[in-house]
Amino acid sequence: MRILSIITVALNEAKNIPRLKQSIDSLVIPDGISVETVLVDNGSQDETVRIACKHGYHVLASAPNLNLASCRNVGIESSSGDWLAFIDADCEIDKDWLLSMEPFLQLDSAILIGWPVRPPSPATWVQRAWQTHWSQKTNLVEMQYDRQVVAHDAYRLICTNNMAFSRAVSDMLGGFDISLHTGEDSDFAIRASNAKVNVLGLPQMGVIHHGEPATLKAFYRQQTWHMNLSAYNTAIQGFKVPRGLNALLFTCLFGVLLLVFAMSITMFCVSTEIIFLPFIFLLPTFLLLLATRTSFRAQKPRQLLPLCVVYFVFGIARLAKVLGIVRTDRSWRVSCKLHSGQGKTNAVDA
Repeated sequence: MRILSIITVALNEAKNIPRLKQSIDSLVIPDGISVETVLVDNGSQDETVRIACKHGYHVLASAPNLNLASCRNVGIESSSGDWLAFIDADCEIDKDWLLSMEPFLQLDSAILIGWPVRPPSPATWVQRAWQTHWSQKTNLVEMQYDRQVVAHDAYRLICTNNMAFSRAVSDMLGGFDISLHTGEDSDFAIRASNAKVNVLGLPQMGVIHHGEPATLKAFYRQQTWHMNLSAYNTAIQGFKVPRGLNALLFTCLFGVLLLVFAMSITMFCVSTEIIFLPFIFLLPTFLLLLATRTSFRAQKPRQLLPLCVVYFVFGIARLAKVLGIVRTDRSWRVSCKLHSGQGKTNAVDA
């Protein structure tokens, strides 16, 4: 009998826990697999713990005021599974999620699997565009164990809102890096890939994320929160071929092109010399090429213009964080709650 521990880190998630737990209870469970549910409470001030107890969580762990990486490690230590899965509290799991994983759960080797979450339906145009981007980061599909998988650079597709791995992976890597306040999941996946763990994207691992940013304002806040230069240390240091630097490279190139754009506009307005016109179009052309590539891969031509806008906001957000223009001491979702008058907290949001 293989045990899969589904671990969720929660902070003030009383409204979301019932939906998540109901989706877990509705999973089709293959023979030879059992499920353990683990909730790590990050110091909730609402009814999160009581509701988790009411809905039958097997393990409740307390980790008040710790960062996300530390909370995730508490979840690993509190679980008993041969396999560990991380799902965010504001997610909803497809009923065939476990069936899609079943061939891999039976293996004894070190494996990490996952897939980008999708927004709820109906999705906003921002959510649709960003989902298109995520699903097309790498798209070379092959067959393994009778499942369609993405093996090439699959670490780019996997985050802790839909991630599963054998306990051997956690033991090998020493858990999540507690020095990182965000980006600990990307760091974990990159370290796993560098350690020759079999990292696979599994498209059948369907999860709905009800917390996806629905507006450009929320998307901007999310991206400033996620930008953590410390998380790139693993990608840069100690390896002959740096990996996982795509977002950082994009940010640097975006910054250079934005500077060229601003200077060219200024010089053209001052001198009206047409020699500056080509430089004005470098940034829009760069964004258009990226958006064209993504929409072509996804076979979604209508996503071309939305992707251009989303990529521009992504670049502005990441650049603002790199330059120290904005500070993000609290999660973007907590910030959104503060601005909407829904209360405040100093702990890390899951």
